[in-house]
Amino acid sequence: MNKETSEKQLFYLDGLRGLAAFAVVISHYIQVFYPAALTGKPQQAHFEWDIWYGHSPINLFYNGQFAVCLFFVLSGYVLSVKMFEKELDSETFLKLLHSSALRRYIRLAVPAAVSVLLVYLAIITNAFYLQDIWGTTWTDMKKNYYALDTNIYTVIKAAIFDPFSVLKHILTIQSFGQWAMSY
Repeated sequence: MNKETSEKQLFYLDGLRGLAAFAVVISHYIQVFYPAALTGKPQQAHFEWDIWYGHSPINLFYNGQFAVCLFFVLSGYVLSVKMFEKELDSETFLKLLHSSALRRYIRLAVPAAVSVLLVYLAIITNAFYLQDIWGTTWTDMKKNYYALDTNIYTVIKAAIFDPFSVLKHILTIQSFGQWAMSY
């Protein structure tokens, strides 16, 4: 396969990764406002069809868990195919792997840190209203963000270390998405 063909195929896969990421965003919206479509619980349904489309193939277009799995499988392929395009001796390969891992950490750590900072600011300014709308939306997302530890050292640790810590997430298996980010 020549380089031009390879780049076109990877571009296509990057588009699929983008669609998977968008499906995660939609999933979070549905988790708050239409929870029955994800949980299948009739007591959370606003409309009868909430449960129907939650069990239909339409679910694949907004199912965050499926999208995260798809995203990580495609990412693994897209990121690794570049490493094996040309013959490299082991020393060059290890340098390239180290360099790629460092760039990947920085690329992922910056958005993770910004997200943690935004949540921290929302907590200290009392800007979370999820608990106020819970009675209307019937979501079962975390109800008390204000109970989170807002110690600045805990926040910094959560921003730069926790999402990428393999051991913590393997031992607790809290979230597949966070566990998978650590790879």
